[in-house]
Amino acid sequence: MFFCGMGLFGNTKKEKSKILRYQSPLADLGPRDFWLAEWYVRHKVWLRNAFIGFLLFVGIGLNAYGVYAWAEYLLVGYGEEVSLVFARVRSFPNFEQTKPFYQAKSLQISRVSSFPSTEGKIDFSAHVFNPNVRHVATIEYQFVFGSGATEPKTATILPGQEQPIFFLGYALEGPISSARLSLVSIHWDRVSPHDIVDVPRYIQDRLQVSVSQVSFVRKSMVADIPAHIVSFDIANDTAYGYWNGVFAVEFLDQDTPVGVTTVFLNPFPAQHTASVSLRLFQDPVTVTDVRVTPLMNPFHEEEFMVPSV
Repeated sequence: MFFCGMGLFGNTKKEKSKILRYQSPLADLGPRDFWLAEWYVRHKVWLRNAFIGFLLFVGIGLNAYGVYAWAEYLLVGYGEEVSLVFARVRSFPNFEQTKPFYQAKSLQISRVSSFPSTEGKIDFSAHVFNPNVRHVATIEYQFVFGSGATEPKTATILPGQEQPIFFLGYALEGPISSARLSLVSIHWDRVSPHDIVDVPRYIQDRLQVSVSQVSFVRKSMVADIPAHIVSFDIANDTAYGYWNGVFAVEFLDQDTPVGVTTVFLNPFPAQHTASVSLRLFQDPVTVTDVRVTPLMNPFHEEEFMVPSV
């Protein structure tokens, strides 16, 4: 038996040796490649089963992790998420409470007046103050009185500014007892601090005029002066010129307004002084001073000339 076993063992080694010494008729398939091919054929079923087992292991592992994750979320995570949502809602600012801090404040109306203009016509005037620092108000307004109302007009009220608004030349026979200003609509535009940091300084640097040489000449049939003459000089005290300068002019008797009008100076360069002569037809009237208010919008850069260096 011993020699028989040795004979069998010796035959196996000889077979393996024969395989290694096998010369394939194909030039690119050597003895080692042939041995590997034989090994793959012998173990093909085992390799397939091992691969399937690996896939089953991975699939079971992933599904088990998914079940664990969902169970953890339902038992623990969902409650924490709900608590987090409620906490964020409670910490979120209440805009109804903070609204007074950022919304625009109401405009303030004062000095509503009416003045006789030319024959059969009347002028209306009022002052509107914008108390907001960063809100520009574009208003549509009309003057309302006992027997009617003027047509709506628009005006821009700058932040922190008190501005006169007019309706000139309304056809009306006879005086009126009282008038009031009605704001038909208001549109607000907020000036971003990223664009303009100091709004009052920005406006002051662009809208500064001074008045001098005010004179008043009464009408005289003898001197052939059919209307009162009010003359004055307007100086542009800024580094910015106006392509279309528009100014509200109020005629004052001491501090009391006695008439209003609008003056246009096109163009009105920087550091320039213009002489203005106006006619007043209402009578009796006395003018001791004038108050001039620029009506240009400094936030519209196309209205201003580029400052010269």
